[in-house]
Amino acid sequence: FRQAAIENNWARFYGGIHFHNSCLISTDHGKMVGDLVNQRLKMKIK
Repeated sequence: FRQAAIENNWARFYGGIHFHNSCLISTDHGKMVGDLVNQRLKMKIK
């Protein structure tokens, strides 16, 4: 998923939809949210 997110960011940047910095920050935030969801799901399964 990481590679797809990076490619999506570049497409949005080159398409003029987002600034480069916002693409980088949003990828980092998305990873943090995904990690948190994964952690909470693991806790519910145990």
